[in-house]
Amino acid sequence: MKIIKVNFKNLVIVFFAIIGFFFTACNKEYLDTESVTQTNFNSKYTEDTKLKTKFAKALANALADNELLREFIKNEALKKVNKDYDVVYQLVKDVDIRSSLVLRTSSSLTLRNLLLPYFETEQELIEIENKLPLLTIFVPDLLEGSFSASNWNTSTEIPKVAVRSYEIADVMIYGINSEEFLLEAQYMPDFPVVVVKDNERLLSSVLTTDFNEYDTRELTQTTENNRIRFLDDNFDPIYNPGSSSSATTTYPRVDPIHQQAYNAYSNYTPGGWQRDYIYYGLTPTNTEGGLNPTYREYLTSFKLTGSPQAAYGKIATAQDPNIIGVIQPNANAWMDGSFEFQAKLAYGAKNSNLGLVTDVNFPVDPDELFELSYTPFNTIIGMMLNLKKVHITGLKVVDFYSKTDNKIEFPVWDLNNFSNQWKLTFLELDTTQTHTNTTSATNKFNMNFSLEPSTSILKKIGLKFGASYEQSLTNTYVMQWSDVSDELGGSVISFYDNVVDMNSAGQLVPRKNYTGFVEFEIRPRLAY
Repeated sequence: MKIIKVNFKNLVIVFFAIIGFFFTACNKEYLDTESVTQTNFNSKYTEDTKLKTKFAKALANALADNELLREFIKNEALKKVNKDYDVVYQLVKDVDIRSSLVLRTSSSLTLRNLLLPYFETEQELIEIENKLPLLTIFVPDLLEGSFSASNWNTSTEIPKVAVRSYEIADVMIYGINSEEFLLEAQYMPDFPVVVVKDNERLLSSVLTTDFNEYDTRELTQTTENNRIRFLDDNFDPIYNPGSSSSATTTYPRVDPIHQQAYNAYSNYTPGGWQRDYIYYGLTPTNTEGGLNPTYREYLTSFKLTGSPQAAYGKIATAQDPNIIGVIQPNANAWMDGSFEFQAKLAYGAKNSNLGLVTDVNFPVDPDELFELSYTPFNTIIGMMLNLKKVHITGLKVVDFYSKTDNKIEFPVWDLNNFSNQWKLTFLELDTTQTHTNTTSATNKFNMNFSLEPSTSILKKIGLKFGASYEQSLTNTYVMQWSDVSDELGGSVISFYDNVVDMNSAGQLVPRKNYTGFVEFEIRPRLAY
């Protein structure tokens, strides 16, 4: 692999001509060794990267030659089809860039037709379309507003094209007339650039065997063989759950029902379960009640734990946002808009040997997870290109309680059907391609339920376990995992865990849970 081939600025050409031998001697061994290692480890992605590279080279020349195309890419990115500045090729390739109508004639002015002359044969483009069904052009929001979809001056700014790969952390960038260079991962550009990448927020029927089992919104059916839909409603821009409750309490981030559940047992010496009150209306004086299905469990906060550097190192790989080049080389922050996380809930079913698994996915921007600072990159290269280095100075809490554009919702906790202990596991997703494995676990179930003949209401009889205690059953779980995603541990959540606790300052606060890598809150709220 070539280390550097730079043509994008005359000044840079002169600079590398002077120090090229020194730079290559110092870096070739490291870069070649690292590249070979990563390529062997991720060998199945090598063909994908080659195809993306072909596409990137064609796109770079097409963007340089056609202002209308630059304007089209900008406008499509601003639509934020999946809440990010992503232009999904399969969704827009046949759209006329002047009329916004879908046109499939060879003479129409479409993205596909404008790209076609820059390939040796049409078969090259067809192969890319068939093998990369979620190919995406991402317009990054570069640091301090130097370039973004919103401020892109398409009449004067001709962006280069970067390729986000799985093999190496450093970034190949392409321009017109065979211009190409390798940008080390520690650098962040200050020139117009767009990124060719996969898409972690969408599913393709070509890549996903259980595509039809998802109930998310399906986007335009581009072909009979490639249908595209959202991985999760949280990536759908028309999905706006709103707030679960407009009522407030005297305590921040506590719903009225949480305060009422705490008060119900505050002076009751034997104690009680707060979820008994929320889901079944049970109190020390009212010990029978039916399920209230208007409440569901919600993730209301999420925070990485440990040192900021270790937390970042745990979730960052070559296809994630890189926000701290001083720690280790990874792909840069401008290569992708945000991290994609998955909360995987496993819970037992009383009437089936097959346990239930619910996956909820959600995006988090780097500056929502980390406290960041920016400093100039004080090297000759850094000063010449006006590159900046990013530092992590702390960790932040992502507050889903107030962040209503993402709803991290789980089922109603129905003790008659589900186990009284659930397990919540977190992952940072690097691809939507998954494999399946099977595991078994013993779950515990409450047995104190009885059908009231006069009302036909199935009631929970008695606080806590009642007189019948609990039953243990073994459930088998079929789990889907991505082989290049980062596992962030799991935590067992019990029905009898407090929802809120009184802290030393005399305030009610949500209960915290920990996986070893993540601190989080989960609690029942009105469904919304």
